[in-house]
Amino acid sequence: MTRHQANVQEQFLNRLRREKCRVSIELLNGTAREGRISSFDGHCLILNDDFTSHLIYKHAVAMLTPTEQDAPAMRDFGEEKH
Repeated sequence: MTRHQANVQEQFLNRLRREKCRVSIELLNGTAREGRISSFDGHCLILNDDFTSHLIYKHAVAMLTPTEQDAPAMRDFGEEKH
């Protein structure tokens, strides 16, 4: 992989951020958060809800899912383009 190619995780998070999709994040401790990803790096992400920003460490995330209203925008993610 060349330096300019992003890995799947970065591509997925970047698309969610760029398209301002609402996401639901389930953490390993069982709690859930919902909002929009405004930024991320190799170790954490910033999730904005309607009131505040949350710094969430990636190692604490069990699952990240686009909400139902934004799921169609992510439907074709990962499909190879010919």
